[in-house]
Amino acid sequence: MIDCRFQKEEGLVSLEIRETPNLFGRLKCSKRSGKLVCHDHTEVLEWRHLNVFEHRCDIRCRLPRSKCAHCREVHRVTPPWKGLSKHFTQAFEAYDLLLAREMPMARVARLVGESDTRLWRMMQTHVQGARAKADFSQVTCVGVDEMSIRKGRQYLSVFADLVGKRVLFGTPGRDARVSLRNLSGIWVGTTAIRTPSLK
Repeated sequence: MIDCRFQKEEGLVSLEIRETPNLFGRLKCSKRSGKLVCHDHTEVLEWRHLNVFEHRCDIRCRLPRSKCAHCREVHRVTPPWKGLSKHFTQAFEAYDLLLAREMPMARVARLVGESDTRLWRMMQTHVQGARAKADFSQVTCVGVDEMSIRKGRQYLSVFADLVGKRVLFGTPGRDARVSLRNLSGIWVGTTAIRTPSLK
């Protein structure tokens, strides 16, 4: 960190960070394991971090771009604080996800001073990453039930692992075709399926 400023009028703590000289001594090219050298830097980028004494805190940094001495490809160095979403740090995302478990996203947005649109994008990025790693190979007993999600008879079918006691996923609709389509497409070889009556 090369600079720390507090802008009293805006209630903003700004942290400016720059890479250390020994950064490229630890990095290797992902393709040819060649030595990387600093090629140039990006424009100033910002990430929202955890508040400092109730004041908003942003990290500012011109990320270095590395160049391989062998393949000559240029890559932007990923900072260690970067979260899955574009504008938040890992710590800020973890805090938001904890809040989102306990309250609606609109209230989380008011508490942290961000738009709920940005927070929903962050949530979707985490959900998509987690779903890609989900392993259903040990699921043996599946339950499905319906729930109303909006006025006007719009329904969501929720699939759950009855043994592991976890929600697997939800999908729009509530008829029998929804259940058969999703179960046949994902749980090949499931030995026991128990579903309530569907209208």
